[in-house]
Amino acid sequence: MTVPPDTYADDLYAVEASSSTTTRNGVITPFNIVVMLVVLGLIGVVGYGVYRSQQDTLNEGKAPDFTLRIYDDVNIPYSDENLQMRFSGQEIRLSDFKGGVVVINVWQSNCPPCHEEAEMLERVFREYEASGVMFIGVNAKDPDRLAYEYLAQYNITYPNGLDRGDRIQDTYRTTGYPETFIIDPNGNISKHFAGPVTEAQLRAEIEKAMKTGNGL
Repeated sequence: MTVPPDTYADDLYAVEASSSTTTRNGVITPFNIVVMLVVLGLIGVVGYGVYRSQQDTLNEGKAPDFTLRIYDDVNIPYSDENLQMRFSGQEIRLSDFKGGVVVINVWQSNCPPCHEEAEMLERVFREYEASGVMFIGVNAKDPDRLAYEYLAQYNITYPNGLDRGDRIQDTYRTTGYPETFIIDPNGNISKHFAGPVTEAQLRAEIEKAMKTGNGL
C-alpha cells in the first residue's frame, strides 16, 4: 500500500518536530540556570524567614556580648568630605558596661514607631546617664546618610552604630523594629520589648534593673 505524499510529509514533520522538542528540553540553557538559581534563592530566603520566626527572641538569661563600631559626632554636618571623620574606628563592647544597666535599642530610620520613641529614649538616657545607665543604639541596615540624619534630627548623643551583617540582630533573634532590651548590672536580660516602649515602661524597667545591681 502506498502512503499518499501529503500524509507521509505530515508524519515525517511530526517525527522531526518531536525529536527537536526532545532535544531542546534535554538541554540546560543559561535561562534555565538563571530560573533555577532564582527559585533556589527564594526557597532559601523563605526557609530562613521560617527558621527565624520559629526562634524565640532572647527574653532572659545572659545577654550575648557583641562589638559595635559606633558613629562619631552626629552634630558634624554630613558631607562626603567629612564622612571619614564619622568613622574613626571606635568600637564598644556590651561587656564594657557590665556592672551598670544597659538599654539596647534596635531601630531603622524608615520605621515610624522608631521616630515616635526617639526623643523619649534620648531624654531618659540623659536623666539616667549620671546613674551609670548606658544606652546603645543598634541601627539595622540604614545607609550612612539616613542614619546620620535620623540621629541628628533627634539630637541623639548615646552611642549608635550599624549592625553590619545583622550579627547582633541574629544573635538576639529580633524580628522587627523597634526592639529594646534592658540588661541588668549582672549582664542578664531583665526585660525585652518587641515593639515600641513607653516612657513609663522604660523608666520602670530601668529602676527594676538598677535594684538588681544593688542586691535588692
